[in-house]
Amino acid sequence: MNWDMTVNFSKNNNKIIALTDENHTYSLGGYDDVSIVAETGRNYGEIYGTKFLRVDDPDSKYYGQLLLSGTGLPQGTADKYDLGNQQANYLLGITNHFSYKGFNLSFLLDGRFGGKIFSATYAAMEAAGTAGVTANRGKMVVNGVIEDGKGGYVDNTTEVSTEEYWKAVQKSGNVGIVEANLYDATNIRLRNVQLSYNLPQRWLEKSPVQRASLGFSCNNVWMISSHLHGIDPESVYATGTNAVGFENAAPPTTRSFMFNLSLSF
Repeated sequence: MNWDMTVNFSKNNNKIIALTDENHTYSLGGYDDVSIVAETGRNYGEIYGTKFLRVDDPDSKYYGQLLLSGTGLPQGTADKYDLGNQQANYLLGITNHFSYKGFNLSFLLDGRFGGKIFSATYAAMEAAGTAGVTANRGKMVVNGVIEDGKGGYVDNTTEVSTEEYWKAVQKSGNVGIVEANLYDATNIRLRNVQLSYNLPQRWLEKSPVQRASLGFSCNNVWMISSHLHGIDPESVYATGTNAVGFENAAPPTTRSFMFNLSLSF
């Protein structure tokens, strides 16, 4: 038996050096509170959007914690902030090929590591109560603080329902608080499997065929690991732009099967 392995590694950092003297930001795509931009001094494809309101006083012991409303619910910022970048840190692909007595088997494992993607699909599902995270209809206490009316903060102890929580998250703009549905686009998948069989020469001796093989292949075989809960991180919303850090009602990606017969005369 023969076993061959090929490994491909790629890393691409695109940084915006300059645009124009008057314009330092150029919109690549987006909708509502989500913007994918090219910005001077930043990597190509920065993702801007609203985020959870937090305590922003670095001298406070509550610095960085969620700043909740008086009723114990999360709040969104009025302004957009840089939440991440659409670019992957690196791509990795590993192809294994095995051959034994006329049989050939190869499969490609590939992975994208790093980068962010916003899912409007999940924002809509959370607003409608159809997402898995909204299934628990019980009570909860959101981890965060509320203002004490004296310029300080106290730990939140107000109990709210999960329905109230998700309504609060999604009432901020048409797609809710963008940070709530920004996901790590890292994913690993079995991209392709190919199997073929070369017919023995003795079967072809009395025919004009010199070589013959039967083959089967499958593409987009198995999503091994992903943070996006069923949506393909390679899904894109815009087709006329390089902005790929967001999706909206993306259809399922397809799996294809192919059979072939190869003859040589």
